[in-house]
Amino acid sequence: MTAGIILFKSGDGKLSYVVATFDNNDNVVRQLDCQDVQDKLNELSENLKM
Repeated sequence: MTAGIILFKSGDGKLSYVVATFDNNDNVVRQLDCQDVQDKLNELSENLKM
């Protein structure tokens, strides 16, 4: 079992992510959505643009 965080830029330029766990065949077992972390990433993304 492996866990990973996948970061990507959405259409509006904001940094988005998913946290997922994978089985031994690299199939996604489940995705976790953490809005608090998403908000923090958006805040950091905005700060980096300044």
